[in-house]
Amino acid sequence: MNPSVSIIIPTRGRTTELIRAVHSCLNQDTNEEFEILIINDNEIGDAFDQKVLVYFSRCRDARLSVIRNLRGRGGSGARNTGVFAARGQWVAFLDDDDEWLPTKLSQQMRHIVSSGESVNCLDTGFYRISPDRAPVEVRPAMSGSIFHKLLFKESSRAPKLSTFICRKELLIGIGGFDESLLSRQDLDLYLRLAQKTSFYSINDCLVFGYTNSAARISKNPTKKALGGIAFERKWRRFLKQDPRRHSKLLFHLSYKSAQALKPHLTMKLMARALGTFLKSLNPSR
Repeated sequence: MNPSVSIIIPTRGRTTELIRAVHSCLNQDTNEEFEILIINDNEIGDAFDQKVLVYFSRCRDARLSVIRNLRGRGGSGARNTGVFAARGQWVAFLDDDDEWLPTKLSQQMRHIVSSGESVNCLDTGFYRISPDRAPVEVRPAMSGSIFHKLLFKESSRAPKLSTFICRKELLIGIGGFDESLLSRQDLDLYLRLAQKTSFYSINDCLVFGYTNSAARISKNPTKKALGGIAFERKWRRFLKQDPRRHSKLLFHLSYKSAQALKPHLTMKLMARALGTFLKSLNPSR
């Protein structure tokens, strides 16, 4: 019998954190049948690859599978490998350096069952865990028809992958993650989902989200800048409908390009941002 939920955990370069993440799934207080798909994106034969294979071969838990990522490098390719291999009706994501609280899955599935067929995408709150400060509660900020809010970041936070669960058929229908983007892949996914369905949320904080990982995209200014530029190009048709907010995004991207030490690109984005802002002051032109 197929599981109800497929939990997808892409991993690269982190073993201790991955073990913590996996055990937080195995310790879920739920009656739901689930599978855990660990998508191994490490280089074949390197130390992390060997640790993943050796550790999970010893676990002998039928709910666990380790899949070699052959679809594409990086988080998007690894997650797509998991989405297309998933047997569950629902797909939940967990970053390998985050952790679920024991009732995360049961609360989400209870909400889905009680809501009937109306729920396709469901978010929860999380605790932001930093090494130098107390945990911070981060509650869901978007629900309902959220496309415009997502596009212009009108709220302090979009859904977080480690808190998110979605119907598999919907993820397959939109083609999964865009593997061509170097950053903002999750936001791009949410936007394409939001074009087709409403988002729901549970206010409780049910995930520990750790912020001290050196391997995150946010630590790589070049990938963040180039990914942001590709994202703006992809969604420009919609962004242009609001020149003031579009200009704000372009100014932000110019700042990211400056951080990535790309002066020519920075000046080009600054010029576009200024032109777009002036257009917002005189929209008839």
